[in-house]
Amino acid sequence: MKKSLIISNKTGLHTRAAFKIVKIAQKAKYGVWISKEGQRADATSMLDLLTLYCPQGSTITVEIDNNHDNEIMNKIVYSIKNGFGE
Repeated sequence: MKKSLIISNKTGLHTRAAFKIVKIAQKAKYGVWISKEGQRADATSMLDLLTLYCPQGSTITVEIDNNHDNEIMNKIVYSIKNGFGE
């Protein structure tokens, strides 16, 4: 399952925002991935997420390996759509 989104907050996917994604993704039973322009990052890895370089306006895709983790994906999508609460 995949969902494409645009990073809307002014500071993009920075350290604090990436940490929020990591905390959510670590609760998944299966793989959770974030990709941008052909690069794929493990959503449970802060370093992987930061290497994607996602400033404001970047289009990213959130993907889960198993529908069991649909709630995890929804929480990540909600966090991104709401600018990581910033």
